[in-house]
Amino acid sequence: MIPRVSRKSISAEELKRLMSPERLGSYEQEMGSPAGAVALYEWNLAMSAALFESLGAVEVILRNAFHRELALRNSQRGGTGPWYLGTWIDTKGRRDVATARDRATGWGRQPELEGKVIAELSFGFWRYLVAKRYQTTAWPALQKAFPMHPAGSATPRVEIEDRMQRIHVLRNRIAHHEPIFRRNVAHDYADMLTLVGWISNEASGWVEELSRVPALQAQRPDQTA
Repeated sequence: MIPRVSRKSISAEELKRLMSPERLGSYEQEMGSPAGAVALYEWNLAMSAALFESLGAVEVILRNAFHRELALRNSQRGGTGPWYLGTWIDTKGRRDVATARDRATGWGRQPELEGKVIAELSFGFWRYLVAKRYQTTAWPALQKAFPMHPAGSATPRVEIEDRMQRIHVLRNRIAHHEPIFRRNVAHDYADMLTLVGWISNEASGWVEELSRVPALQAQRPDQTA
């Protein structure tokens, strides 16, 4: 259920003062009234949290699938170190890897474990690994991370990139507490399920079973709120 703030505990005027007129203004414009703005703000909070729950599962499944395929390719090619130290990674990617290694090792105070480095790499790093610039380097390995795609080993890179790009934008908006009520949330949610479903049908069903997104979609307040 959507958490509801008692109108006795906070008024629309007080929330606007605390959140700033600018922040609450877009909600009021959408709903047509101060009370409606508060209702939509509460819904936006709840939907953001629900989407982030699903995103969390999808992101971990994606990055681990990518890690497995890149590590396998590196091993098959005789690599002696972690795949993320490969010279094929561009300058921005190498900066991301360096930051992740620093965090994973406590800036050199602890041994480096690949799993910790993988966990520290941002979603943006993984999203850019499916960009056109890696068509001939990373993509031949990464396309194998999607065995359930209808095209199988011929999975089109652009289909993965488009969905990951949209999810990345959504993730950043949620992380920065920005409004998402004007987004096509159903489309965002479908992107998540599609991506994870191309990796594992079971995983897609699991994410869907746990998700609060569909229920919250049906509870979005309208302009009569």
